[in-house]
Amino acid sequence: MNDSAAGLTTDRRDYTKVHCPSLAVYAQSMADVRLGDSARIAEARAWEEKYMAPFRAASIERVKRELPGIEIVNVPGTHMDFVFTSREQVVTAMRRFLTESVPQS
Repeated sequence: MNDSAAGLTTDRRDYTKVHCPSLAVYAQSMADVRLGDSARIAEARAWEEKYMAPFRAASIERVKRELPGIEIVNVPGTHMDFVFTSREQVVTAMRRFLTESVPQS
């Protein structure tokens, strides 16, 4: 694991320009903290706690601040697999969001 948070920086998007219902889906963790030997798992958990958890929390706070009314969904799994491991939760959230966000005619 890289020992720095430098890779966590992203381009700053101007979310204040979004004027429609929004849904953000966040994975529980960036690194897979279930696989590998005990040393690798401990390293992944330490990295997740030190770098990714604060980054994720700040990201969530920012989208909440800049996108009033955004719906946030946190799902179990890693960023690479949560769509598969938490498929039902993601699909349910998306269907609910799309159904409730569409203006009724």
